[in-house]
Amino acid sequence: MLPSRAAALLDALPGRGAALLARAPGRVNLIGEHTDYNGLPVLPIAIDRDVLVAARRRDDDHVDLSNTDAAFPPRQYAVAAAIPPSPAGDWANYAKAAAEALVAELGRRGLGALPGGAFRVDGRVPLAAGLSSSASCGRSIASSTPRAAPPRRRGWSCGRPPPRPSNAWLPSAPRTRRARARSRRGPRPDR
Repeated sequence: MLPSRAAALLDALPGRGAALLARAPGRVNLIGEHTDYNGLPVLPIAIDRDVLVAARRRDDDHVDLSNTDAAFPPRQYAVAAAIPPSPAGDWANYAKAAAEALVAELGRRGLGALPGGAFRVDGRVPLAAGLSSSASCGRSIASSTPRAAPPRRRGWSCGRPPPRPSNAWLPSAPRTRRARARSRRGPRPDR
């Protein structure tokens, strides 16, 4: 099933040249919601539903975002440090938040500009079911972004919230040493 979905996404992707494919599974938190960003322990478990994204780099800063589900219309925008948000609840805000975070990280590391790209999304995580469909969408788009950086540096985290208020949040970052140490100590009553 996954190879046929991937092939269909790649066939529908505009442009020529190398393409990237990224997959992010939905997940459930067995310990509870809202604990990860409060520094408490979590136990996320991946499920068999996912978001698959195919992407191809463009030579300019424009992004063409499309979805296999007609309920999510195509969107276009330009990559920038501050991308104007779409209306509240629009699915493009997840891609925009990922782009903003990557632009900031590339700038912080002095690694050049983030190029534009064409993205084709196929999401199979049920929406609003508590299975992290929005996190899967943000993570897979960020992971498939054709970056200007060398491939060995592609493990960057986009887990911080966007630098400005937005209705699009990205998934939790891989835990830092400090957060893992706090988790081992357990919850603190003074928080």
